[in-house]
Amino acid sequence: MAENAEISQDLKKIQIFNAARRTFSKFGFAKTTLDDIAEAVGMKKASLYYYYSCKEEIFRDVVKSETDEFILALEPKVFQVHSVKDQLKTFVKTRTEYFQKMMTLHNITVQAALEFLPLVEQIYKEFFERQFKIINTVFSQGIQNGQLRNFDSERVANVFLTAIESFGLLAIHKSKFGHEIDYQKIQDDAAYLSELIIDGLKK
Repeated sequence: MAENAEISQDLKKIQIFNAARRTFSKFGFAKTTLDDIAEAVGMKKASLYYYYSCKEEIFRDVVKSETDEFILALEPKVFQVHSVKDQLKTFVKTRTEYFQKMMTLHNITVQAALEFLPLVEQIYKEFFERQFKIINTVFSQGIQNGQLRNFDSERVANVFLTAIESFGLLAIHKSKFGHEIDYQKIQDDAAYLSELIIDGLKK
């Protein structure tokens, strides 16, 4: 009986999560309330507190799920092309598209994004580390197959990823709403940086 109750609770939490994901996409993070989410899932707001204490906690789960989905999609895309230059270009393009989707799909204001950053700090660290592993693998394989000269792949991967992260953060600070961010400039700057790095590391 206890096991059945636990399964029922897990299913209900999944239902809440899916309803919240749709609601965030419809109204945006700032305008979505727990009442909206409760209504979407067909339960009372008071019952919602049994599973989540606030909408930020739900949104954190949504962000974690979407970063997981992104990484699972990113890795095969990067490694289906063979030159290091094309791999970095694919990484930059796919990553920028994901960033734009996150900001616009959930209609996140820049202020909300900045306020929310501390709440997803651990998710961000894991997300950075998983991206770092992909870039480090790209560089390591480039060294092994003779496309690149020998260098500290971990250090360069960290510098590269930190730099393109800063492009996004700078763009956020210059805008008020997600749709005002110049995503093409972010992608172009990151692509330009990747070309400079590859040109400097070619054999």
